[in-house]
Amino acid sequence: MAAVSKHEIRVPPHSLCVEAYLPSADEGKTPLVFVGGVFDGSWIFAKHAEYMASGGRRVYALNLRGQYKSRWSNVSRLTVADYLEDISSSIKHLGLGSYILGGYSMGAALSLKFAESAFLRSSGDNTFAAPPPASLVLYDPTYPREAAAAVGEKPPKRGPRTSGAMHFIPPKSVVEEMLDETILDGAYVKAVELFRYTYASSRVYNEIEIERLESNPAALKCPALILAVNGKNPAFEEFARRINASLFLFGGYSHGSFLTSRYFEPVARAVEEWLDGATGGGKIMGTNKSEPVAYNWHTDLSFEGGKHKMKLRYFTGWNRPSVEIYSANGEHASSVNMKTAATKSLMCA
Repeated sequence: MAAVSKHEIRVPPHSLCVEAYLPSADEGKTPLVFVGGVFDGSWIFAKHAEYMASGGRRVYALNLRGQYKSRWSNVSRLTVADYLEDISSSIKHLGLGSYILGGYSMGAALSLKFAESAFLRSSGDNTFAAPPPASLVLYDPTYPREAAAAVGEKPPKRGPRTSGAMHFIPPKSVVEEMLDETILDGAYVKAVELFRYTYASSRVYNEIEIERLESNPAALKCPALILAVNGKNPAFEEFARRINASLFLFGGYSHGSFLTSRYFEPVARAVEEWLDGATGGGKIMGTNKSEPVAYNWHTDLSFEGGKHKMKLRYFTGWNRPSVEIYSANGEHASSVNMKTAATKSLMCA
C-alpha cells in the first residue's frame, strides 16, 4: 500500500477548498473527484479517500461554496447552477482530463446533474467547461423526481417554511451512529466542529431534497454505480434502471455510517473493484442491472474487524433530530424535524 499525503488546494475565483489525497506511488488509476452532502463537506469522505489513495489513486474531495472550509457570506443566494459551477471550476483547476465523479446524498444529485450537463456540452464548444466524467459513483443518492414518481412518491403540497441559509449541528447520538461507536464528550465536540462552518442554501435544498431534480438519462454516457443502504426502497432500483447503473445495497449501514464508521472498508473495497472494471476495461461488477448486488457487513469476514453484530437503520436512534435554520446574517430562525424511523417529516438530509 502506498503512503498518502494530504494537501489543500484553493480554487479561484471563490477560493474553494479542495482536499487532495495523493499516493506516494501513482498507479495510473483514473483520479476520483468527490462532492459531499448538504451539511458536510470533504471530511465526510476522508476514510474512503485514504483507502483509495493508498491503492495508488489520486482523490480530490471538494467543498462547494458554504461547505466546511469553503466559507461564503451569501449562502442564501446560491442556486443549483452555482454549485454546478463550483464542481466545474474545481475540476478545470485541477487539470483533470479523465476522472471519476463521486457524490454523496445531495452531492450525488448534483454530480448526476453535472455529468448530464457535461455530456450535453461535450458535443459543442467546451472550451470553458470541465469535461464529462469517465464514470459516476453515487453514494446513497437523493434520487430524481422521475424515480420517486415511478414508485408512487408524491411531493409535499407545501414545503416547510425556511429562511435563506440552513445549518445543522447533530446531537451526540447522531455522531455515534455515523461513527458506529460510543464516544466521549471531547470526541463529540471535535466532530461537531466539522459541521459548524457548513451552511447550505435552503433554495437548493428545497429543489433537490423536497421537489427533487429532473434527470435526463439519455444524456449520461458513462458507467454509473449507485450505492444505497435502504434496500427496501424501490426508488433506488428504479433510479438504477433509468440510468442503466449497477446497484449495490449495503444492509446494516446508516446513511452516514457507510462513509464515516470504522466499518467503511467493505464499501470502499466494493467501489474500488467496480472502478477497476469500469475504467480498466475489465468486467464491471454488477453489470446484470436487473439484479442488485447485496452486501451484508455482519457476515463479511474478509476485512479487519470481523463480524459486527450491531444493525443500524436509516436515521434510527436519533433523539428528535432537526435541521436548524439560520438567516443569511447567522441569526437562528427555526427548527425543522428530520425524518426518523418513527416519523416522516418533510425534511431529511
